[in-house]
Amino acid sequence: MNDALLSRLRAFSLAVAWTFAYCGPVRAQAIQQVSADRILTMRGPHSRGPAAVISAVAIDPAGRRLAAAGDDHLARLFNLADGSLLHELRSHTDWVRTATFEASGNRLITAGDDRSLVIWDVATGTLLHKVPCSADPIYAVATVPNTTLLAAAGFGDQVQIVDADSGKLTKSLACSGRDHRALAVSPDGRLLAVGGRDGRLRMWRLPEGVFVRDIEADKLRIRALAFSPDGRELASGGDGRQVRLWFVETGELSRTLPRRPGRTLSLAFCGPGKLASGASDNLIRIWDLASGNEELELVGHTGSVSALAWHGERSLLVSGSFDTTVRLWDLRGQPLAKPVRQAAKPR
Repeated sequence: MNDALLSRLRAFSLAVAWTFAYCGPVRAQAIQQVSADRILTMRGPHSRGPAAVISAVAIDPAGRRLAAAGDDHLARLFNLADGSLLHELRSHTDWVRTATFEASGNRLITAGDDRSLVIWDVATGTLLHKVPCSADPIYAVATVPNTTLLAAAGFGDQVQIVDADSGKLTKSLACSGRDHRALAVSPDGRLLAVGGRDGRLRMWRLPEGVFVRDIEADKLRIRALAFSPDGRELASGGDGRQVRLWFVETGELSRTLPRRPGRTLSLAFCGPGKLASGASDNLIRIWDLASGNEELELVGHTGSVSALAWHGERSLLVSGSFDTTVRLWDLRGQPLAKPVRQAAKPR
């Protein structure tokens, strides 16, 4: 056997080994690719300079308003029905990293690199409270259902608990290290989870703030967390390029989804047994959790998909991206209404 043939055989063997190690067994799987129903621009009437990189999106509980925020220091409120701009919210002095509506939908909470947590009146767009609750940039905020409490985490080594009515800090919870990009509260408001650079998940019982457990979820940074609608599982993803689901009651691994090329930056449960993941390869993947298969790819973004928000009654998924766009995806009636093409993918 000559040297050229041997070289080709070695290259083929390495390619097969890489494929199995990175993607698992190769199996032809038709994955439908779908384009967005609507695209919103982040340029308001008073905006200057380039359009904003998007790092946060949120839908109010009634499904009437959409919030988006990013690196231009602004948060924007849109009418979800027609996409019209309602308010530009100006107070932050640096990148706005996170946004969430409280349960009533009357207030919006934003936070970011200026180390401030800001509470807004949604109807008027006026500032209610500006809370300097951290000495470090804030990357994630979540409301605690059935309370007036907010949880905030970021580059520091603590989760801050703030009362939205008074705007005052009520409690600080010690994390396992510094730099936490992901935070989530269970649907019943009884558990708080945070994840960050050390790959560890830490959980507390609310409202007491009692430590529950640590989960060694990954060897690399965790960037996204999401509780299942029934609160029984917690999904985590990040630089390890695999999404994992954990049993909340025991902290044990429930399942691991197949590895994909991009880092997972955002997660959202989007219907019974469905999970959406946004990644640094510009794609949103819809996973069927019963089978562990990737069912849909939502395509069109040309930058990392940094944020996802889901509204169950409207079956609407909203995504924000570093490409400066917000895209809206109607997931009613699977398969979706706008197929682009069928793609055979390894899994």
